[in-house]
Amino acid sequence: MRATPRLRASGGSPAEIRTVLGNFVDVRLAKEGHDGLVGIDHLEKIQPATAPAMFGAILAGVDHVLVGAGVPGRIPSLASRLARCEPCVTKVAVVGDEEPLDHPFDPMALLAGHHPGPPRGP
Repeated sequence: MRATPRLRASGGSPAEIRTVLGNFVDVRLAKEGHDGLVGIDHLEKIQPATAPAMFGAILAGVDHVLVGAGVPGRIPSLASRLARCEPCVTKVAVVGDEEPLDHPFDPMALLAGHHPGPPRGP
């Protein structure tokens, strides 16, 4: 049984594209068959997923993004950068560390099939 790719604090995981696609599909399916607004709710506490999940929802034309379970003060600027397909860095808090880790996310690199981060083995 193969392990499922996991999001990593360092960014660049193959799981990022799955997170983008999952959120894209959720929003697209929710928008079918009506003219109403569609919003998506993300938990800020699931920090490695914030940027790729929001990017997938934005690609699908989400109307509203709700973010809870944390202090989402950086979300408006993150959403603006993602809507322009600009690289961004979110923070991942680590228990026991004083400073959070940087979590890079580059929408254009992901769309081009390039995963930033450590090189993949053979």
